[in-house]
Amino acid sequence: MAIAGSSVLEASPPSAPTSRERFPQSGSILKNVRGEVLMFRIKPYYFLVPIMAALTAIPVVAQNANFDPLNLARGFARADATVTGNTGGSFDLANNLSSRDYRGNACMGFGSRQPDHMMELAEDMAELTLSIHSGGQDTTLVIQGPDLAKEFRCGDNGASGEDAAIRDTDWKAGVYKIWVGSMNSENWRYRLSARE
Repeated sequence: MAIAGSSVLEASPPSAPTSRERFPQSGSILKNVRGEVLMFRIKPYYFLVPIMAALTAIPVVAQNANFDPLNLARGFARADATVTGNTGGSFDLANNLSSRDYRGNACMGFGSRQPDHMMELAEDMAELTLSIHSGGQDTTLVIQGPDLAKEFRCGDNGASGEDAAIRDTDWKAGVYKIWVGSMNSENWRYRLSARE
């Protein structure tokens, strides 16, 4: 359209919104003409953040172990109740598992993040002793069991000297996790044995 003595520019029709305008970038805020927030879009993988946080907060209780398991039932043979392993690691057992056991004994030493052994008791046992044999090195022992009343059992020096031992009563059937530690993250070969 033209008017005498002047030129009028015809307005071009509004262009269609781009895909970026129609669908705001992830992590952007969509507002209406009055500036009110209509929608906040988050990146699709942000929902993983709380899941990952929850997983990292789970106590260190691994289902796998570094060395062989013990599988025991009442009347077990001594030959079936011995396993071997190596101490080592900078994982602080007292700070990360428990500082004291249910009897008030100090839990101590450094070891691996995951248990060194798993022990499965097929039935309740009235009494059980677990001993470390490393040639007299200063070892520690932390056992976590299924019985919440006696969840942790800890031992340092046993009857034979520096090697750790735990002798206790009323062991419930189930799976126990065993950490064999050393006082200063030393690496020693050991034998772990159980007896009734």
